[in-house]
Parts: sequence; C-alpha cells; structure tokens
Amino acid sequence: MKETVVGSQAKHMSLGTNLLILVLLTILDSVLARFAVFTYPVAPGVGAIYLAVAFMIASTLWFGAWGAIATYLGCFVGAGILSGIPADVSFYWSFADLWQVLIPLIAFRKLNADVNLRTKRDFLVFLLFGWGLKT
Repeated sequence: MKETVVGSQAKHMSLGTNLLILVLLTILDSVLARFAVFTYPVAPGVGAIYLAVAFMIASTLWFGAWGAIATYLGCFVGAGILSGIPADVSFYWSFADLWQVLIPLIAFRKLNADVNLRTKRDFLVFLLFGWGLKT
C-alpha cells in the first residue's frame, strides 16, 4: 500500500481508495464548476464568481495529486463540456484550474506548511499562495 499524507497524519491508502476519492472529488468539482459557470455567467465556461476553486484548493491540499487530477477533470466536465465548450478547447482551458490548485500545493510542500493551519506561519502560507498570489 502507498503512504499518503493527509493533513499532518500519515495514512495508508490503497489504490482503490484513492480512485474512489478521485471519482468523488471529480463529481463534486464538476457540479461546483457547473454551478459557478451557470449561476454567474460572464461568457461560456466563465463564471464571475468561481467559488468552486475554494473547494478545489482545499481538496488538493488534503489529497495531493489525486485532488489536483480531480480539479482538472472537474473543470473539464463542469465548466467545459457541460457549458457547451468543445472538448478540445476544454482540454487546455482546464489547465487554468489545475494551476490554481498546484500553486498552493507546491508552496505548502516546499515550505513544510501544515494544511491544518496550526501556526500563524501555516496560515500566512495559505493566505499568500492559496488566496493571494493565485487570484
């Protein structure tokens, strides 16, 4: 079994568990992306208030690469295909959401920040990279 770090605790998760997490996060990301795009539309596939990214960042910080893959797939389906955007455009369009979650993930890993935000330093890393720089 592979060791996955969730928060500050190491847990052993099987491939089946990781794939289940991927599927569930992809469904949630797709629904949230679709909701954001159709509730506050600016253009096809673009929402004025894209609240889905808050969930996407949190799930990526908690589940790592599995959360990032789910973010890409969720944007591809929810903000892309379900919005009427052609699949080839949605393919590269979804990289924007992927970058939005990779920036905080890389920062948390490189700066050894805790996703539980136990210290002021952890919270500052979150504010700078999870909220500030990516927007």
